[in-house]
Amino acid sequence: MKKISIAVASIAGLALAVYVGYQYIPKWPEYKPNAEQAAAGEQFREEYIRVKLDASSRSQNYTATGDYLNYSKTVHFKTAGRIKLDANGMPMVLFGSEYQYNPITISHYALSEYGSTLPGKPGKTFWNGVNKLLSMQSFEGAFRYNFPFHHYALGKTYPPGWVSGMAQGTALSVLARAYHVDQRPDLLEAGNKALHFLTVPIDHGGPFTSMKDLDKSLDGYIFFEEYVGDKNIYTLNGYMFTLLGLYDWWQITGSKEAEDLFKRGIRTLDEILPYYDFGGFSSYDLTHITFNRKIPHGPLRYHATHISLLNCLYFVTGDKILKEFAVHWQDSVTKK
Repeated sequence: MKKISIAVASIAGLALAVYVGYQYIPKWPEYKPNAEQAAAGEQFREEYIRVKLDASSRSQNYTATGDYLNYSKTVHFKTAGRIKLDANGMPMVLFGSEYQYNPITISHYALSEYGSTLPGKPGKTFWNGVNKLLSMQSFEGAFRYNFPFHHYALGKTYPPGWVSGMAQGTALSVLARAYHVDQRPDLLEAGNKALHFLTVPIDHGGPFTSMKDLDKSLDGYIFFEEYVGDKNIYTLNGYMFTLLGLYDWWQITGSKEAEDLFKRGIRTLDEILPYYDFGGFSSYDLTHITFNRKIPHGPLRYHATHISLLNCLYFVTGDKILKEFAVHWQDSVTKK
């Protein structure tokens, strides 16, 4: 009787182990754009070609100390449209009826100014941007948005104080370059705090999540959300900008945590790129899957952004999947 009980227990234990193991085998769901989505992709491609958008201007042999995505040549700020420069030349962005400091815009300003003085050292305007960014960082490391923002897919308005993985990532790219030039302890501390906040899960107020909204078995595949919600949106450009920030911080400081997150992030990127493809065009996010959006969200200029970011990430990783998608999405909008 004792032997039988042991045998039964062993079988039950084995069954449980198999079940638990099965639960954690990654199961990437099949995805194929339907005819309507493929037709929409074709229309986006034709419009992209018509307006002559180009990814090559920001594709480069990327380095953590170089001119970030050629921003010194492609990103310039002046008082026009939704942008207004403050008394110190710092860009503010119009949201609603008021001009606000946007942490990503400040980062882009600083990165543009950094590149404009290469190969020399950055000047006052770069450090003005760095100092403004530092003043915007909260005690826990977040670069918060101090104004409300309505997201098209979530159907809700973020209250002031919302956070973004992309804001953290672009700030890391700025702080890495600043620390490369001047090894100030406050820059190292700010960067490490920004890095730490990237790892705070969404349900604890941060931008860190996983691909679990595609399938529960994918919880081991990390993702940094640009726009945080109760359900994941998986914004592609913001995710790749964040990966560049992790790469920069790793390269400049030798951070093992940044290295690990970057490599795990690339592992995720390799797997998810097919879900963004519809008719040869790239979607902004995965709301056509996680929110059952009828047609993928495909703002034209972000297709160029996706291609340039993939090219840069391929250059620093040698990852052939990234190159394949960069070539695929570029070829699809190259006029024959």
